[in-house]
Amino acid sequence: MRTLIGLLSLLGGLVLWGFAISALVSWLVFCFGSVIIGILLLIFAPYVLLAPLAIGAPGTALFVYGMDCIANKKEDSIYKQDCKERKHDNVIESDVVWERSSKNLDSINEIIEQSKNDR
Repeated sequence: MRTLIGLLSLLGGLVLWGFAISALVSWLVFCFGSVIIGILLLIFAPYVLLAPLAIGAPGTALFVYGMDCIANKKEDSIYKQDCKERKHDNVIESDVVWERSSKNLDSINEIIEQSKNDR
């Protein structure tokens, strides 16, 4: 079942990218067919000429999801991440960092106190 979903996602991604490329070609033909618009866009807003490629972003997401479905098991998927686990891991990591930094601060305070006594 995951393989079928992966193949359909791959196909959907390729269809979206085909649509994005055909929209880009149509847009460029329109812009440079009317020479004035093409030149003005080229001078003042060159990124607008590539605007139809934004349609390809969901196509890329579908393509990557399809590759993940085909290549990985459900347990190994890059899309299987529990927010609760990540938050819990971050809390544990931040506690460790806090303990280390507090020990470092204590040792720095001791060094400062010793230097005050040495004077």
